[in-house]
Amino acid sequence: MMIWLAVGVPWRASGGKGWLQGQAGLVAATLCAGGLSITYFLTHVVTIRYYLTPAMLMVCLLLGLLFVALETRWLESAVTEPAPLRATRNTLAGAAAAAAVVGLGFGYQALGDTAREVSAPRVLPAPMSAPAEVLDAWSWIWADRYSSSIIYYTGHPAFKLPFSSAETRRLMCGWIKAKGDPQYMVIDSPDMERVAAEARAAGWQLLPAGTVRDVPCFRMEMP
Repeated sequence: MMIWLAVGVPWRASGGKGWLQGQAGLVAATLCAGGLSITYFLTHVVTIRYYLTPAMLMVCLLLGLLFVALETRWLESAVTEPAPLRATRNTLAGAAAAAAVVGLGFGYQALGDTAREVSAPRVLPAPMSAPAEVLDAWSWIWADRYSSSIIYYTGHPAFKLPFSSAETRRLMCGWIKAKGDPQYMVIDSPDMERVAAEARAAGWQLLPAGTVRDVPCFRMEMP
């Protein structure tokens, strides 16, 4: 969509003669790249700032292309355009480009703060902790919502199990059992409850192993 807007064939077909009309596609692409990403970011639960980085880089690229295109247009009209007017336009373009880059820099931080204020819970979660046996160097930790938090707080990797298929889970857990490594299941979402029920139906015993933050954790054993 951004490429189609940037090319701007439908815009140029209108025959506009203004110095900005010929680049209306680039303007629209810039606004869409920033606006759509920000709208998505502010209306979804996950509000990690670096999710905006690709969109911000695209906006910077489109702004750069826009000012190059405008400069080319101005140079083409330099023969008939009065020097003071050309100097004024160049000055305004440079100021606008600098303001856009500075605005993106400050807006990046402010947007993340706004998103956290809008969607983050008012009560901060308790620090992440887990039993020592769960954090053994050879253990595999299966989780869902807490998978990222576990590695952030403890340094031990955890993996999102619900995204896999039932057959993949069966083969994966069986392979790890054959290796002799311990496996733990953190029941931190309804999806993990479903996966736990599936594991029990397949013959796994889920033995209590304490809690991870505020949810139960089970050691997986196959008789």
